[in-house]
Amino acid sequence: MTANGYVNLPGEGESYWAVGAKGTIKGPRVYELENPPGWEIPLHVHDNEDEVHYYLEGSVTVTCGEETFKAEAGSLAFLPKGVPHALSFDESSPGRWLWISPTNRDELFREAGVPTSRPEPAEEDLDMERIIGIFEKNGMRFLEGGDH
Repeated sequence: MTANGYVNLPGEGESYWAVGAKGTIKGPRVYELENPPGWEIPLHVHDNEDEVHYYLEGSVTVTCGEETFKAEAGSLAFLPKGVPHALSFDESSPGRWLWISPTNRDELFREAGVPTSRPEPAEEDLDMERIIGIFEKNGMRFLEGGDH
């Protein structure tokens, strides 16, 4: 079997609406997320793997364990497994960032999201219990509430 290389240009990749953000499968275990100003990911933990984020646009407050960091475009966040962490994007501008995962998360996006070829679901139409269950099935435990 011969492997083929490829390039996903800006705007290319398999994209989904997921809890108020757009997630795009850019390549093997690399996901581009675009979120509105003020978007948050609540406190959660990954028990089985470390996580890496690389921020391309916007600014974000990253809580990791007992520490809080301010990140901006060009910043990298390393979030170790077993350490609770949360994200809170600044209200002044949207965020765009890469989630680099040691685990293939393609099915997470496909199962929890809605293809961007369809309209983005309204917040009140989201079945958060189902979505949280999908994230938990994928090794992410939310520690306080499930709202985004």
